[in-house]
Amino acid sequence: MTHIDSRQEGLCVIREKSGSLNYCYVYFDERKIRRQLQIATCDAVTLKEARAKAAELTEDLAAGIDISTNMGNTPTCGAVEGNMDDERRPGNRPRWMKPQVFKGFDFRVSEIFERFKMKVPKSQERLSKSDTPLPELRSALNHRLTLKMIAGNFQDFFPLRVSEVTCYLLRCWGEDAIQTRNVSVQTVNRNVNAFRGMIHWAYRVGLIPEYKLHGYENLKESARSGIGRRCLSNEEIKRLMSALDKREADKRDKRENYEKSYTRKYRLQNGLPVIDKDCPPIGEGYFDFVYPMISLALHTGARKGSLIGLKWRDVDLGKRVIVFQGEMSKSGNAIVSPINSFLLEVLSKWKMQNEISDAPRDLEKYVLYPCQDPYQPISNSAPTCWSSLLEDAEISNFRWHDLRHTFASTLANSNVPLPTLQALMGHANIRTTSLYLHATDEQKKSAVDLLEQAYA
Repeated sequence: MTHIDSRQEGLCVIREKSGSLNYCYVYFDERKIRRQLQIATCDAVTLKEARAKAAELTEDLAAGIDISTNMGNTPTCGAVEGNMDDERRPGNRPRWMKPQVFKGFDFRVSEIFERFKMKVPKSQERLSKSDTPLPELRSALNHRLTLKMIAGNFQDFFPLRVSEVTCYLLRCWGEDAIQTRNVSVQTVNRNVNAFRGMIHWAYRVGLIPEYKLHGYENLKESARSGIGRRCLSNEEIKRLMSALDKREADKRDKRENYEKSYTRKYRLQNGLPVIDKDCPPIGEGYFDFVYPMISLALHTGARKGSLIGLKWRDVDLGKRVIVFQGEMSKSGNAIVSPINSFLLEVLSKWKMQNEISDAPRDLEKYVLYPCQDPYQPISNSAPTCWSSLLEDAEISNFRWHDLRHTFASTLANSNVPLPTLQALMGHANIRTTSLYLHATDEQKKSAVDLLEQAYA
């Protein structure tokens, strides 16, 4: 793709297949043949310096000097091209070469997205290693999730120029997604912030001259009635656990029917892939990670990111303690959470089911909720069955993060001191802990009933 400068004749910027941007000088020789000479890469010189060098070449060309044969006397064109391929030290650069980032072209959103994807290979390489540090693992997973959100939600923005994307346009997109696609306010804000992060990255690396999305404000909870922070009552918790038990039974029934089905026999006879995952009996294990993950969220109050990044080396069933490392926590501090009897039984079954009861030291790096690779956790999102579980339990207007609110409110209603609750939640400020405390409907009713005696 070629961008022609409107001020200086012959100067243009060419984007190579690798994604690099180069200043080039285009002219016609005596035989009217189009020639192209590279001046320098866009991150090596400024636009002003490239225009000055193009003006010098224009003057030489007008004076009858063959610039294609005068390479050795001037630090331009082919000479510069050869020098840049030799990985010269900064001290050997010509004086007019200054390491500045070029800012001046209005790319399309699709072009910015393609360059933003160039950060993926290093992330994928880190994900394939079993000894990946937690911060790098978290960064790689977040970047992969960001790409997925942008590609899945902002296809209508891809044909637009970056200068055409405004705060008003993003807000209209968010409100339309809430009304037409029944998307929650939190999901809209998360998607928009991911898109804004990509545009801001393009500004920081010099692909666009300015960033115009500073004034965007996230949509509020009131933008959609009925959605807000809340906690589950004791009756709702019982219905949720009953829905989990029902899901376990239904999954096993489907598994047994599949084992006896004609489809499985046909696929085995013809060498086609089949499901060979063994499902433990009821009471000895779980069909998948959903039951243990929800139980751990209810009994520890951990955030979703901390649950996903948790490894078996951080779980001590003997001492009945779980350590959520600071790298995966929002505050950056490690959180020590005790294990009660119910959670001890759940984690013991889950650990035995994953066949690491007597694991060597290297297997202690296994995550609690792995995908196909035991060293890699599942994606940073709620289980796909979360909405169906809430529907079966007859629970409405409830988010995954509200499990953390339920943990805090239940302990507070049981007269647990606020400093103790702050330590269990891992908050740096006790005011943050107070935001997680909610009065139940029973408590509100009891408080209002006291007015009958007061007004009597």
